[in-house]
Amino acid sequence: MLGPYGVLRGNRDLTLLFGGQVVSAFGDWLYILALVVLAYDLTGSATLVAALTFVRLLPYALFLPFSGLLADRGNRKALMIGADLGRGVCMLGLLFVGSPETIWVAFPLVFLATTLSSLFNPAMNSVLPAIVGDEEDLVRANSIWSQMDALSFVLGPALGGVLALLGEPWLAFLINGLTFLISAATLLFVRLPSREISERAEEEEGWFSETLAGFRFLFKENEGVLAAFTITITGIGLMGGAIWTLTVVLAEKTFGLGGQGAGFLNAAYGAGGLLGGFVVGAVASRMRLGSAFIWGTAVSSVVAILFGLSPAGVLPFVLILALGVTDVFSEVSSNTILQTGTPEELLGRVFGAFESTLIFSMLVGAVVIGPLIDLAGPRAATVILTLVSVALLLLCLPRLRRIEEALGVRIFIRRVPVLAGLPHRVLEDLASRMRLESIPENTAIVREGDVGDRLYIVKEGEAEVVARGDGEKEVTLATLSKTDYFGEIALLRDVPRTATVRSRDSMELYSLERDDFRELLERSEQVRVAMTGASDARYVETQNRLLLRR
Repeated sequence: MLGPYGVLRGNRDLTLLFGGQVVSAFGDWLYILALVVLAYDLTGSATLVAALTFVRLLPYALFLPFSGLLADRGNRKALMIGADLGRGVCMLGLLFVGSPETIWVAFPLVFLATTLSSLFNPAMNSVLPAIVGDEEDLVRANSIWSQMDALSFVLGPALGGVLALLGEPWLAFLINGLTFLISAATLLFVRLPSREISERAEEEEGWFSETLAGFRFLFKENEGVLAAFTITITGIGLMGGAIWTLTVVLAEKTFGLGGQGAGFLNAAYGAGGLLGGFVVGAVASRMRLGSAFIWGTAVSSVVAILFGLSPAGVLPFVLILALGVTDVFSEVSSNTILQTGTPEELLGRVFGAFESTLIFSMLVGAVVIGPLIDLAGPRAATVILTLVSVALLLLCLPRLRRIEEALGVRIFIRRVPVLAGLPHRVLEDLASRMRLESIPENTAIVREGDVGDRLYIVKEGEAEVVARGDGEKEVTLATLSKTDYFGEIALLRDVPRTATVRSRDSMELYSLERDDFRELLERSEQVRVAMTGASDARYVETQNRLLLRR
């Protein structure tokens, strides 16, 4: 279960990044819990707590899409350091909140702190794949981060509960200010890989259009699977926006735990997240991300309903711990799906669009939970919001089940050298036309002399290229493996197949029909020149090898 931590070995920058962020995350969870407890103790109003939660989340919905553009076009490291320093100042300002008359001070400071966080988050999610390097280790890195975040969620709310019990919740703001300074200091020593920043993406025009590119990627491309994925996330977000108000009210009014009980409940949730992080890290190499997201979301919904209906005692702690375990599967799989399925030049904007959509749903949850509690009580409110999440999951399930199939080709073709330089929209159109084929061992995929009707690109496995020419004995010409392509000679020269390609083991191939291949060449001079040159070289080599055989 500790195996995923191997990605930290020798990776100084990833270790520094995670170290600084786990300290900062601890301070954040401490501050959020202390804030809602303090507000409820000062005013006794669940509606005011919900309004404060709304103000805390609103900047994410407003500014994350623009922050994503800054992360793609600007200096990500400078953005993160500046955001940390600004948030530290905001925390110190919250020290002046100590009575019902000064509670208003919290609203602008919390709004500003979240605005700065909206600058930080897309940059953080964008730099992680570059620092990890190997995409196969990205799930493990995300699982480690979920464990660290969960550990912070255990310690932060637990300490917040202790401070509430002692009547000193204001200390949480001072501690969180210090954690932001620590985070900024560690970021100074993190070295990020250099990257080319174009002034304007080839497929987009104008600043506003560039900002909306993340939303287009999520909702208009990828055969709708990421749209279904994002809509499902909004159902989870409803409960996320309501959970802080719910835990406070459930702890005090239903479970009889007092104000500090909310801190201990959230600490139990964090403990579940820590355990879930170990589990998902251990099974990362054997899990399908789409299935992990679906099952994680479904089981989380069942557990959330049981939590809302639970009697007082130990059971609420057991259930919210289980909820922490299942939520990690959804969180790790969703982050990895976006990080691997998104082109690097769009990462900031896609995460900005994704997180702003999630936060918008959390805002809705924060707005409706106060009146819903007043109308139906905290137990019924928990069940109602969870059932909305279940309904969205069922609505999106048919497309969610295709998420890996649809994204797999898009991820793969960006690794094919001859196609890697294509504009994003051309790659997206190309991906929608390619079909995955499974080939058994020792099977002729194309035969010499046959009519050429499609191009093939090797996804998995190996094949050998052989030819007879006018002779009777086959001559081995080449061995093909992952990302190699074949079949282009017959399509470019309009001649029969010049060789036979036979699988050595079981293979997976992506194929592209003749008409789609020709359209690709018309749309990209770069690909046409590269494939024509390679085709000519292969044709000449084949003929020379056959002549030498004679």
